[in-house]
Amino acid sequence: MKKTLFRLFFSFIFISGFAMEFSDGEKTAAISGITEAQSPIIRDRTVVFTASPNARWTGIAFAHQEYKEIHNFERVNLRGDEDEIVSSFLFFIYEVPEPLMEVEYRLVVDGLWTTDPLNKAGRYDQRLGISSSLITLETPPLKRTEQLADGRVKFVFMGKPGEHVTLAGTFNSWDPYMYYLKEVSSGVYSITLPISAGTQYYVFYVGAIRTVDKTNSNRGYTPDGKYVSVLEVK
Repeated sequence: MKKTLFRLFFSFIFISGFAMEFSDGEKTAAISGITEAQSPIIRDRTVVFTASPNARWTGIAFAHQEYKEIHNFERVNLRGDEDEIVSSFLFFIYEVPEPLMEVEYRLVVDGLWTTDPLNKAGRYDQRLGISSSLITLETPPLKRTEQLADGRVKFVFMGKPGEHVTLAGTFNSWDPYMYYLKEVSSGVYSITLPISAGTQYYVFYVGAIRTVDKTNSNRGYTPDGKYVSVLEVK
């Protein structure tokens, strides 16, 4: 049977409100492996919410923001070999702010407030008389570069607050402008990517300064003599 190759197409569903911006590369990495709406996916302090594509628009609001902001979902269409749409879903990526270890939220679907039908965990607020959905972060964020249980690699850079950090390696033809790390806490930067199995070489760029990964003691040299970090991806 012919294997179907999926291609991603993003379109925006506008709802008022502001959320942390992610690059297209980060979005693609975050939703990698998702083919339909499902329960929230928790990866360290990043949560991927998904929703049915049948609504005209869908938003999400959080209790820790007192439900004052509604953040927009985006639509992704998965296309097959013949350019036909084979699946669609809505998604929203959220970086949980420190020091929160649980997130209480509600959805807004076509103007109606509701709980997340894909998340069984919830809470009822007797004071407000409303039900909400709930997610809990079970582990603190990783402080070192490491391959995660789902096969992806989380790259971590430890530096000074407010730096501009990028990642380059054999997995992106050493392009120093493709992957930008986010400062997830003061001086801690990270990005999580699907990386092919095998021996991978990489470095970070802090501005224009090239540096190895201080959280990874495995180092080596490229054929042209450059000192790099080495990661064995299984």
